[in-house]
Amino acid sequence: MNAKAASQTLVQPLILLALATMGVALFTVAPTPEPNPENANPVLARQVQTELAHLGFDPGPVDGLPGAQTRRAIQLFRVWSGNAGNEGITPELLLALRQKP
Repeated sequence: MNAKAASQTLVQPLILLALATMGVALFTVAPTPEPNPENANPVLARQVQTELAHLGFDPGPVDGLPGAQTRRAIQLFRVWSGNAGNEGITPELLLALRQKP
């Protein structure tokens, strides 16, 4: 290895260390979203909200945009029905809602 290559090999890690020390982000990693009702498909969310309302569980506005009221209605439905599955808005939840009288 010649002197120029050796100096570049030493300088590059030092530059990276200096940038990191100054708080300069060299790259970003997007966090993996956790499953939650807000990420639900709007069509599926609206169908779930409609079924919840028909069963007397107030999901709030039936708009396909689930919020705190929809989450609470889902929790109450799951307790009432004994269906302790995933808390998200899923096709399985819609099926469970449609199977209740």
